[in-house]
Amino acid sequence: MKKQSISSSEEDTVLKIKYHSEMDPYYPDLPHPFNEDPELEVQAKKLWPEAFRPKMTPEEKEEIQSEWADFIARYPKNLYIPAELRPPLTEAEEKELRERLDTFTDVESRNLSVRFLEKYSEPGKEPEFSSESSVTPKEQLVYINYKIEELESRIQLIEYTIEQEKLDSDQIEIAKQDLIDLKDELSELKQVQSQIPRS
Repeated sequence: MKKQSISSSEEDTVLKIKYHSEMDPYYPDLPHPFNEDPELEVQAKKLWPEAFRPKMTPEEKEEIQSEWADFIARYPKNLYIPAELRPPLTEAEEKELRERLDTFTDVESRNLSVRFLEKYSEPGKEPEFSSESSVTPKEQLVYINYKIEELESRIQLIEYTIEQEKLDSDQIEIAKQDLIDLKDELSELKQVQSQIPRS
């Protein structure tokens, strides 16, 4: 039987289809969008360059683990530490964290509904707020404390990143401006926190 020869462009197409179909084990027969329209690949690479980077080498993974270990040693309470790197919580700590997050999201959703009512109420007419939209001082304190923790965590991350000297000059300028803005916001929140009744 005579072997069929294929051109290099056809071979490229076959390899590309094979590569893209292996990427989706659930639907290997489904044509990949990049095969249908090569322009989509160009756009996707512009929008999400991180998704197309080659996988990390073991050395790179080790370096990142080492940086996280150093960061955690400095800022063990930082909210942005990945869950898999955090020390396990006790049952009581887990319960307390869940309650804080529940209160935070509850207050946040009530704030959003109030803003929505204010924005879309009829002109000249006071918006009708339900009694559920009011927030107790205790809930306000939990909410503000969490916002403060979040801002402090972001500040710590940015300061640590600057210290590592891995940013280019443009990124450093942006990071420094972000720090100024975040510290101003933190100062305002601490002022609000001091005015919330404690009893």
